[in-house]
Amino acid sequence: MAKKKRRWYYVSYYEEYPIYEPAEGGYYYAGNHCQVTHRYGSLKRARKAFKTWLKEFEEYHQPLPKVCKNVAYDIGTDYVGTGRTLRIETVPGIQNRGYVPYE
Repeated sequence: MAKKKRRWYYVSYYEEYPIYEPAEGGYYYAGNHCQVTHRYGSLKRARKAFKTWLKEFEEYHQPLPKVCKNVAYDIGTDYVGTGRTLRIETVPGIQNRGYVPYE
């Protein structure tokens, strides 16, 4: 009988940054990079840590205004690349994205 593979849950904090593409007159778009990630053995523990992180953001006057069950985010409407995201995921760094060449 095969052993069941253990599932890990990760609480990750992402920040966006602006990327400039000089093609067609130049434009900016947002890249996304994982700043911090922590691993947990159960979804219950991951959600508890998620809520703790949300309280810390509020304590330091940087609340994330949109909060769902497994994701909290700030779109960053002032400029391109100013958004932030806190999320629970099963694959660490899955939301990383960077420079994409113009085609």
